[in-house]
Amino acid sequence: MNYIEFFKLQAKNLLRDYKTQEIYQDGEFEMFRYKPKYFDVEAIFGDFGNLRSIFTDYYCDEADFKLGNAQHIIALLVGFNKWSDLINAKEQELELAKFLFDNQDKISVIELNEAMQDYENNYGFDCNTGFKLEWLSTLDKYSFSWFPVYSIPHLKKHGWESTFQRNADLPNLIKKQGQRERREYKKRLKQQREYILSKEDKGNNIVCLHCGNICPADEDFIHKMDCDGEDWDLIPTKEPIKIEI
Repeated sequence: MNYIEFFKLQAKNLLRDYKTQEIYQDGEFEMFRYKPKYFDVEAIFGDFGNLRSIFTDYYCDEADFKLGNAQHIIALLVGFNKWSDLINAKEQELELAKFLFDNQDKISVIELNEAMQDYENNYGFDCNTGFKLEWLSTLDKYSFSWFPVYSIPHLKKHGWESTFQRNADLPNLIKKQGQRERREYKKRLKQQREYILSKEDKGNNIVCLHCGNICPADEDFIHKMDCDGEDWDLIPTKEPIKIEI
């Protein structure tokens, strides 16, 4: 199945999920509920106008949803402004779109665009499609999107039944990520310490006035993990190397 056919199928799947719509009465209000298989339709409609979603500027009538609406939503999900842009896109652009769809639980279109804007502003990079694909290849298994995920298979892969449930669990994801990053950082510091201690101590060292660590002046300084010392807290010393993590 080529990329265009894949995205056509996703639009049809979204429409199929919409057609599971049931109308129920909530007091004086007529409401909709769904039994979807592919997309959390209720969450998609609920996020129209939400600044923390890709649907900030999009709205359509939940009572009159058609294939064209489904196609437009799929286009937005993978980084295009409209369906016609998607079906007329170049092969590499479609490869990028497929990657974004397959990894929507790891990164959203918004997050990718923000990262590329930083590269352009800070480093003057030409963030073309090839660069984006190369950058995305560095995502690891622990990466997660801070934005809503609407694909039910992607949600169920992590044990969530709905977009709402995942949103509620986001603080736990952030906490776990922080713990992993701290462990990885500690591991890197230990490796750097072993490297420094394996070299001759020439006495040309610097000490941190905050944490008391002493490192060679010609190496990156290793602070204790809880130290908030800055460069101006480092002064020359002849004392021997001492590094605590």
